Amino acid sequence: MKNLKLLLIAAVCVLTGTIKTNGQCDPGDTVMVTLGDTIMDIAPKALNNVVHFYKTASDSDRVIFLMPGLGGDQNAWQDVHDETDGVTNEDPLYAARKAEVVKFGEPNGPGYTEAAGLAAAGGDIYDDMVIQNLAFSPPNRENNIAIGHSQGGLALRATDYYMRNTSGKNPQFGGLVTFGSAHQGAEILTNGLPASMGGQGMIGDMADEMCDDLLAGPLSEAIYGSNAFYAKLVRLLNIDDDILDAKTAFCDFVTGDSVLSVVAASVTPNITTDYMAHNENYSGSNYLLNTLNSYAPNIPMVAFYGEEEEPVFWRQMGSLRKGVYTYNAFQADPDQQHVDDANDMRINYYTKYLIYKGHAEWQQNQIDKIANMWHYFFNPVSTIIQLNIHTSKRTRYLKVMGDYHVGYDFLKNTNKQWKAIIGAYKTNVQQNGYICECEELNGGNGVSINWVATAAECPPGVTHLQGGIKRICLRYPNIETAVTHKPSDGIVLAESAKNLPGATVNPALSDDDYKLENTNHQQLRNSSETREKLNRLFDYNDYSNFFITKPR
Repeated sequence: MKNLKLLLIAAVCVLTGTIKTNGQCDPGDTVMVTLGDTIMDIAPKALNNVVHFYKTASDSDRVIFLMPGLGGDQNAWQDVHDETDGVTNEDPLYAARKAEVVKFGEPNGPGYTEAAGLAAAGGDIYDDMVIQNLAFSPPNRENNIAIGHSQGGLALRATDYYMRNTSGKNPQFGGLVTFGSAHQGAEILTNGLPASMGGQGMIGDMADEMCDDLLAGPLSEAIYGSNAFYAKLVRLLNIDDDILDAKTAFCDFVTGDSVLSVVAASVTPNITTDYMAHNENYSGSNYLLNTLNSYAPNIPMVAFYGEEEEPVFWRQMGSLRKGVYTYNAFQADPDQQHVDDANDMRINYYTKYLIYKGHAEWQQNQIDKIANMWHYFFNPVSTIIQLNIHTSKRTRYLKVMGDYHVGYDFLKNTNKQWKAIIGAYKTNVQQNGYICECEELNGGNGVSINWVATAAECPPGVTHLQGGIKRICLRYPNIETAVTHKPSDGIVLAESAKNLPGATVNPALSDDDYKLENTNHQQLRNSSETREKLNRLFDYNDYSNFFITKPR
């Protein structure tokens, strides 16, 4: 039940950041360390948690700003910050750089409010960057680099727009890098947000279904299961209603006001509706699509994106539950365990279904035997009692069997359902020609059924042919369902994350040079693929000479 609770909470917390192993949405913790008149935030970590005293001016050529995504805190970029800034040296394949590295993120560090939209977030970030640049005094502020994950990349685009289009503002960075940012909008918001925020409410619907379907089998087993003593005790104490009430209360907690209000407070309508994606359900205007995407700044920009392997839902949930910052630097690649756990859960549900199906069939066999026994005529009272006992048990076992199968079906379709929410699984029902069904009478060729491309090829009704043959035809549309699977990182479609208007393009590179292979949305911040892309960014001119930052 503990793992089930974790799974349920993971689903409704998918947009809020990371999840601790005790099942609570992680708000992030930091320890404040004062060095003279400068305050640093040092995130807790099991290994190499050392306080980094500031480098001398000669060790720093620029400032690198790290911006977290939706609901993120300073843990989001912890490992990249610590390795790049020289706080730790966990990965021998990655070098600290001649730069001051600043982690943005609430509640203790510089950041931005999510309650007022992307435009306001851009202004907040600009103000904090001014403060940071005053503290570090880089030689040239336009030499600074801003790196953002997910919504953080969009907020940095809003910052760039603000500082280059507002009178009296000066640029605080001159190069932009994004990891998994939905530059063409996020369909998870269009489809997943509740109707009150302009979405389709599909995340809430999935959470409701998850709660009902996965709890149905275990609760039915507790009330009606094969453990005769326990089942009798439940009914004797009349606590079956109490158990069902507890289920209702728990589902309300997971999917109702108690949890969704927390999620909504973190998600906030204003900023998320600023980057909803256009699809069949939404064609409105928002700040990203109408303002930022109409503006292409003349600065180096690189958009990296992730493509996770199937099943993307369980891999994404695994990284959410574990938290990528709990791994050592660039080691957050593992995500198979949650897939294995989900498969084990599905097998367990199907096994329970088969067990109770067997129980129900055995009870039916007993009913059939008793009904056909000769003593039915000599001892009808005893026979009726036995029939009632076996019939009651059969009914109870059928109930448990059915409820476990409902849970099994949900687990079997979870990944597809999630992919539909994020826009990675689409079905398109369309007509492809016609089916022409004809029968020839009076010595004709009998019945024929054929596909035809146009209606003219199959005139309906009666046609008289030579030799007195009569043909009767029916024509009806040939309806087909086309299924499209789109690559994603489990949250953002690849086609959105890599399509940054005005991005710097190296004609010698392919899409693969910007892709983080087998990497989900959370892992983008701390995987071996992250290390590889940052090394290429800082060491070579693959993406732009601007980003080259010397090792220390």
